[in-house]
Order: sequence, then C-alpha cells, then structure tokens
Amino acid sequence: MDKHKLLAIEDLPVGKVETPEWKPDFPFVCIRTLTAPEVMAFTKSLEGEDGNQDTSEFLQRFSALVLCDEKGERLFDDSDADAVALGKKNMTVLQRICHEAQVHNKMIQDEDAGKNSPQPGDSSSS
Repeated sequence: MDKHKLLAIEDLPVGKVETPEWKPDFPFVCIRTLTAPEVMAFTKSLEGEDGNQDTSEFLQRFSALVLCDEKGERLFDDSDADAVALGKKNMTVLQRICHEAQVHNKMIQDEDAGKNSPQPGDSSSS
C-alpha cells in the first residue's frame, strides 16, 4: 500500500438535491461530501456559551457548508452574512438540502432505505 496513492484518491463525491421551488434557474443544487475535520468543526461551532447545542441557525449554516458547484467547490463561505442570506430562503428547501446532505454524508440514515427490502420475521419474503 502506498500512502501517496491513498491520499490522491478522489473520494469526495458531489450529490444533487432537487429544488423544484427554485426552477427554472436551479432545478437542483449540488451538495458536497464533508471531511472529518469539517464535520467536527461544524459540530463544535453549534456549542453555545453554556456548552449546550445552539441549533437556531442550523439550517442556513449547514446549507452554507454543503452547497457547492458541480466540482465540489463551496458556494458560500463561513461568514455570518452568507448564513443570514440563506436563512431568508424557503425553509422547506433548506430542510431538504440539509436532510439530503446528512444522508449523503452518512450522518443519518435515509428514511426510505430498505422500505422495499424484506424485514426480519417478514413471512411475505419466503
């Protein structure tokens, strides 16, 4: 195994999320795969002064982190201005972007995964 070859592997695929509310200009947006340090830094950034998580700006801040162009380059930086601007967009769209980005990054399981797969103890699969 060669560490240089390993580190050269492109393993940050770009995903797509449908955004019919933003047609015709943006029928979909691209979301990027996050690195471990990005996830850890984002999670830490949610900590309030009291040590509890402050999720009041989660939708816009996470959207700013994951939205990218088709090459995986971020569209927004970490500035508060970008997060505030995204916060003024349709909440349903931001929720969809965040959900799909969390599934894409394996932070949560896709609720639809396995719905058509046989479940343990399911007699209809025999």
